[in-house]
Amino acid sequence: MTIRQNYLELLEHLGPTVTVGEFKSRSSDPDLVALRHDVDHDMDLALAMAHHEHDMGRSATYFILHTAPYVQEEHFIEKCLQLQEYGHEVGLHLNALTPWCAGETDDPIGDLEAWLDRLRDAGVDIVGSAAHGDRACYEHGFINYWIWSELRGGDPAASEDGLTAEGVAMGAGDRSVSYPLSHVISRQDGATFPLWSVPMESLGLSYEACRLQFDGYWSDSGGSWKRSPDPMGHDLSTGRHQVLIHPIWWITLPRYESIMQLEASLESGAGAAGTRPRSPNVAVGIYKGIKGRFQRGAEGSLATSHVMLDPCATWNKAKPSEGMVADADWCRGSLTCDLQGSVGPVRLFLLAYDKATGKQIQKYQLGVLKPGHGVLDVDVPVQSGSLVYALAVHFGEQPDTCMVELSESSLELCQRFGPAGNRLSSQPAHH
Repeated sequence: MTIRQNYLELLEHLGPTVTVGEFKSRSSDPDLVALRHDVDHDMDLALAMAHHEHDMGRSATYFILHTAPYVQEEHFIEKCLQLQEYGHEVGLHLNALTPWCAGETDDPIGDLEAWLDRLRDAGVDIVGSAAHGDRACYEHGFINYWIWSELRGGDPAASEDGLTAEGVAMGAGDRSVSYPLSHVISRQDGATFPLWSVPMESLGLSYEACRLQFDGYWSDSGGSWKRSPDPMGHDLSTGRHQVLIHPIWWITLPRYESIMQLEASLESGAGAAGTRPRSPNVAVGIYKGIKGRFQRGAEGSLATSHVMLDPCATWNKAKPSEGMVADADWCRGSLTCDLQGSVGPVRLFLLAYDKATGKQIQKYQLGVLKPGHGVLDVDVPVQSGSLVYALAVHFGEQPDTCMVELSESSLELCQRFGPAGNRLSSQPAHH
C-alpha cells in the first residue's frame, strides 16, 4: 500500500503549502495554499502521506476524527506526535454532535474536552477544528461547527442554510443541510442541544477551517472532484486557497483501480494440541472504509456493482499462546443498508481476489437485502492469505432505479482459534 503517483504530481503542482494554522496567522498574505487532510479512516495512511509531503518540503494539517476507531489503537498518540515531527499540524476533526444524536452520550462537549486534554498532555498541539461531514449531519440536520458560539453570525438561518456538512456551499446539490429555525437540534428521546452554545476558546481552539477567508476551496470529498474543480487544471499560485485531501482516496492499486485494496498477510501460531477452543479473535476491522452506494446499471449495463473496502487495514500478527492456532478465518459483523427500488432479491457478496494475479478466487454471499432501511448480520468463513477484498451487490433483473447505500458498519475479519493439529478448512457460502 503506497501513495499514488498522481498525489505527488498534485503536490508538485500546488507548490509550497502551509498548515491551516499558518494560513490563518498569515491572513494578510495574498497568495497562499493551505493543505488540509481530514483523517476519516486510518492513521497509517496519513503517516505515509505525511512522509512524502515532508520529503517534498510541503506542510499540511491533519484533522484527527475523535470518534474514529483508530483513536483507540495502541500507538495512536505516538502517530500524532510523528505527524508533528514531520513538521505538520494536528487538528481536531469535529464530530461531537453525532454521538449525542445517537444517544451514546449526554455530554459530548465534556467527552471532547477530555479527549483533547489527553492528547495535549502527551504533547500534541491542537488549536484548530474542521467539521466532519458525518452521515448523521444529513439525517438529523446539523453541521458540527454549529456548536461554536464565536461563529454564529447575525443571521445563521440565512448564512448557514443549504451548506454541505463540510460547511461550504460549492457543489452542495442534494448533499446539503437545512438550518433549524429553532436554533436547536433534537434527538429521538426529546433531548435538545442548543446551537452556538460552546465557546471555542473554552476548549483551547482558535479557528474552524471552513470559516477562514479564502479565494478558492478545493475538495476531493467522496473520492472525486465533484464539489470543486480538480486543482490540477487550475493555477493556484495567486490567491488564497484551501485544498482538502482525504488520504483514503490516494492509494496505489497495482492491478485493480476500481477496487480498493485490503492487504491480508496472515501469520498463524503453532503449539501443542489439547487446549480448549477460543472465541473468534478479531484480526482486523474493515469497517472503517465501508461506506458507499451501488446503483443498478452504474457500471454500464452490468447487473453487479462494487464498492470499495478500506485499503488501510492489515491482519494483525496472530499471537501464539497456549498452543492455539487459527483454525479458520471469518468475516463477521453487520452492515447497515438502505435499499431503494427493489422488486426482487438483491444480494450482497464479499469477493476475494488473488493479489498476484488479480483473479477472483472466492465469492461469499453475505445475505439478501430487504427493501428500505435495515441491518444485515454477517458471519461467513473466508479464505486466509494475501488477498484483496471488495464488496459487491448483485441486482439481477432489478430496474435501473434500484440503489443500495451502505453506511458505516461493524464488519471485520477475524480468526477462529482451536487446538493445534485440529485445523478446520474454510467453507465459502453459496455463490
